Amino acid sequence: MWRMLVASAVAVVHLATPHATGQDRPSFTSESELVVLHVTVKDQQGRYIAGLPQDAFSILEDNRPQSVSFFSSEDAPVTVGLLVDNSGSMQPNRDLVLAASTAFVERSNPQDEVFALTFNETVQAALPPEMPFTSDPRILRDALALSPPSLTTTSAFRSNRPRARYSSPAAIAS
Repeated sequence: MWRMLVASAVAVVHLATPHATGQDRPSFTSESELVVLHVTVKDQQGRYIAGLPQDAFSILEDNRPQSVSFFSSEDAPVTVGLLVDNSGSMQPNRDLVLAASTAFVERSNPQDEVFALTFNETVQAALPPEMPFTSDPRILRDALALSPPSLTTTSAFRSNRPRARYSSPAAIAS
């Protein structure tokens, strides 16, 4: 009796399994139930407006309102690169450039990561190779202050291409 039951179960499984032929092709279909919209809002003077609630927004598709499933108002961390002109023509403004670079990092999200490249006759990383990114404004300011200035005037497009490629700290580490 058990042999007959096992044989019947094997036959049912065998019949339920699709037989592949040389002409069967796998197919894949997909549809999206969630569309992500990244939004930046500015006032009439071009200043960013933060902290707006969900009910300040409406989404229309073909003039029909769409429901908002998820809403987040946050300052997400980013990686930012600063390109600092260190040529002779910028030397009278060097203190202003250092102050602006420092102020930028001070006002950024504390989780933002910044790298800096300086250029004159060549393009160089301002931060040391063992720490190519920072979120500390003092470290950035000190590194930029130590970058040797040039006595000649140079434009960015005439500088040598940078040898380091910056995309993320993970890419640098690997």
